[in-house]
Amino acid sequence: MKPRHYPPVQQNSKLGNWYCGTEQYVSFKAPALLLLTLSACGLLDPAGCSLASCSNGLTVHLSALPNGPYRVEIFLLGPGQQPAHAYDCPSGQCGQDLTFPDLVPDHAWVRVTTSAGVRTTEFPTIAYEVFRPNGPDCPPSCRRATVTLDLPA
Repeated sequence: MKPRHYPPVQQNSKLGNWYCGTEQYVSFKAPALLLLTLSACGLLDPAGCSLASCSNGLTVHLSALPNGPYRVEIFLLGPGQQPAHAYDCPSGQCGQDLTFPDLVPDHAWVRVTTSAGVRTTEFPTIAYEVFRPNGPDCPPSCRRATVTLDLPA
């Protein structure tokens, strides 16, 4: 979807008139006329929707920040399979929240490997929240979830 181009809406303060991107002035004395002007300029969506976007995804929250490098792997079919997604942090300074965009499994195993060892945790049910940044009746609709993973002892 191409972003919409909105012409500037400006007020000529000396005349009390408003115009939108052209020299076509609209004079008004009531707020209803302001809304009509903004609508004519293309600034109000008839459904009241804005154009914000969002993305689906799963966030893995580590219960603590590992000391040194670590790796997080997500398995969809079981921990004995190839990981569907992996994240390597070679510096150990990558933070505790790792987001995997467009990954929305209902069931997963998550493995973290640190210098202290390996820990795999099964998440049999992952509960997603539906997020609508433009309002309840406006697209898009995105799903997000966070799972918390304890580090190896």
